[in-house]
Amino acid sequence: MSVVAPDSQDIESLVVALRTELQEFGGLLRLLNEEQDQILGDPSLPGSLATAIERQLAKADDAVRVRKGRMFLDGDVATVEQIIAASPGEMRPLLSALFLEVKSLASRVEVFTTQNEWLRVRAAQI
Repeated sequence: MSVVAPDSQDIESLVVALRTELQEFGGLLRLLNEEQDQILGDPSLPGSLATAIERQLAKADDAVRVRKGRMFLDGDVATVEQIIAASPGEMRPLLSALFLEVKSLASRVEVFTTQNEWLRVRAAQI
């Protein structure tokens, strides 16, 4: 079975989805950083950021779903590696960089979320 390379419209759609995902994860990371400052007692910050974080998390989740909806080759769900390998050579570095950055931001969001949960528990104990 041979894999049909994605056409330029499919690739552009995937690039847009990846950039949107980066933007949403970046916004979430910013809010989590603000929340951490707030938990640690920065009086210049406004009240609870929980609602804003929940909204941004929903946006990030939507962006992930949209991107995953673009991850097809020959009508089948494809892995990142398969998408990159099937793409034209000039698009591979861009796609690789975008996928890598999304993975990195998602990992940082996970770390910040865990840290903030731990900090909230500790702050409540003090």
